[in-house]
Amino acid sequence: MAERRQRETAAHAHLEAATRRLGLLARAGAMVGTSLDDEATLRGLADILVPDVADFCLVDLIEADGQVRRVAGIHTDPSLASVMTEAIADPPTPGGPGDVAAALADGRPRLVGSVRRSVPWSRRDPVRATRLRKLGLRSLMIVPLVGRAGVLAAVTVGTTRAEQRYDEDDLAFAMELAHRAATAIENARLYRELARFKAAVDATSDSVLMCDPLSLRLTYINRGAVVSLDRPVRAVLRLRLTDLIAAQDEPRLREALAGLRLGSDPATVVATFRRRDGAEFPGEASVQLVEVGGAERLVTIVRDVSERVEARARLQRLAESERSLSAELGAVIRAIGDAVVAYAGDGRLVLANPAAEALLGSPPRSLSGLLARLQDADGRPPQVERLTNGPLELRLLDAAPPRGAARATARTSITPGRWVETSASRFAPAGEPVGSAATETLFLLRDVTEARDRRLTREAFFGVLSHELRTPVTTIYGNSKLLARAARRSARVRTEALLDIESEAERLYRLVEDLLVLGRFEEGPRPRVGREPVLLQRVAPPIVAAEAARRPGLTFETRVPAGLPPVSGERTSVEQVLRNLVGNAAKYSPAGTITVAAEGGPGAGGQGTGAESGFPGGPSVTLRVLDEGPGLDEADPARLFELFYRGPDTARLVAGAGIGLFVSKRLVEAMGGEIWARSRSGVQGAEFGFTLPAFPEEDP
Repeated sequence: MAERRQRETAAHAHLEAATRRLGLLARAGAMVGTSLDDEATLRGLADILVPDVADFCLVDLIEADGQVRRVAGIHTDPSLASVMTEAIADPPTPGGPGDVAAALADGRPRLVGSVRRSVPWSRRDPVRATRLRKLGLRSLMIVPLVGRAGVLAAVTVGTTRAEQRYDEDDLAFAMELAHRAATAIENARLYRELARFKAAVDATSDSVLMCDPLSLRLTYINRGAVVSLDRPVRAVLRLRLTDLIAAQDEPRLREALAGLRLGSDPATVVATFRRRDGAEFPGEASVQLVEVGGAERLVTIVRDVSERVEARARLQRLAESERSLSAELGAVIRAIGDAVVAYAGDGRLVLANPAAEALLGSPPRSLSGLLARLQDADGRPPQVERLTNGPLELRLLDAAPPRGAARATARTSITPGRWVETSASRFAPAGEPVGSAATETLFLLRDVTEARDRRLTREAFFGVLSHELRTPVTTIYGNSKLLARAARRSARVRTEALLDIESEAERLYRLVEDLLVLGRFEEGPRPRVGREPVLLQRVAPPIVAAEAARRPGLTFETRVPAGLPPVSGERTSVEQVLRNLVGNAAKYSPAGTITVAAEGGPGAGGQGTGAESGFPGGPSVTLRVLDEGPGLDEADPARLFELFYRGPDTARLVAGAGIGLFVSKRLVEAMGGEIWARSRSGVQGAEFGFTLPAFPEEDP
């Protein structure tokens, strides 16, 4: 009778345990699809386990960078609160000692039926081993949460009851709970990834269209396309890409697509696009082929060039979570030319496209790190609130290397002093109100360094131009008024006035000549300079003689051999370069001799005249202008050829615009030559010279 009662009692206890476990599994199943927060899901798992399954629970989460963070810790004994606080603040080290670190590494569960006074790894990690003994645990289970991409987290549970020892049945139950929690976490991450991708695409005002490359039937459009084309999504997805453009533009689009299939780079096509009401607008369409899920897709990014207005797009909650759409949107993000980075509510980097890698080198891992690399014109870091109100031009600073690391690497090194147009948008990927802890911040960055430099150069150009033109014009005007009253003036005064007019007219002529060349090189592609035989022995003497007439206080000497071979270039360009160099030498030489010497050689240049200099054009001719002025001791010779730059000492002595040497360098390089400046060796003065390739002789 007693034996029968014992069997009934055991059966009843087994039934109660099974019923309790079914209830716990039901609670765990409810987590799937309920929360989109990884930590909330893991804390919910800990609440399910304690106290029904365990008296103790720790949950460790693997971050995106591979580090481990302890997100939950529970013990039924309140007196052990301080020990639990230490445990929560001391997560396992990846690859370190202990069963938890091992489970996180290999993804296999651990069952410790009886926790002895000394654990196997106590010598390697005595601090954690002592803490484990203080918790009074008798039996332990370490269960990793494993997803499709690997281990996500690990749950450690233990019991302090002497009569309870975990067995294989308990471990199987804990693994089932962990599996359901891992499913919930992966679903939430997929949903957030989809939200980030779609938010990034919708954040640009450009129209983004994706279609099949063969039929050109559209499969996806973003919010910018809906607004720009004034067509609903469903209506557009029934069309082909060619239905949106004018008939005359279709051949160019198909030609660009044919080039893409042959492996060419992404192409840009300007076409006329039609809205629903028949209105048309010119659009600059960038087309490229991308691979999505093993299939090719044609991505077309259209910008309305009639207005060129870029506005922040409003982000919305996504209602779909299909993996294929996530892949397609990811491909669109990679195809966008602007840098796109997104940060979670806690400031962690969650998204960066290839354009961000190219612009930032290695995108900062935190929001504060990104803001630290951006500065406004006053040198202050921007506030996110300012960026959400509209794009700002900010200076991009170079990334500081990690402590103890080398300063420059191929991946992290960028050009210092670049400027980027930056805007920000905030969105809640899980649909929570904007401003909640789940809110993410997305940044769009566009490199505007060249456009900014052109604007600043243009402003400086007009400033120098207005100043430099005023002096000769004023002199010519004043002396012409003086000559108008010549009857009352002496011959000496009239002669001086005429010489002033001649000198300033020559200066004005040279300035206008340099400005015309400067305009040719600064607007659009670099112009081609003609290739014709030019004899320096015919070009140099008249220029030197003209300068000698203007500078009676200087001695000019010309050493250009009669048998010098012709150079390959443009005669007017060679004359302009030589006038600039001779005039420059005369301007900064108060007295002495100015020598213009030319010689031929296999490869002359600024570093010598022998073949070892390696002049790329083969046979060449070198011309040097030597003066006896102050030299270049305090000037950087390379900077003398920069636009508007003048040496620190010479700028105080003689007025000038800082244009002539810049123009000379551009002309010489356009003709395939080299130009240089340096102080003379052993004597006072400077040497300016250039080398041009010899004109090739025709075959007999």
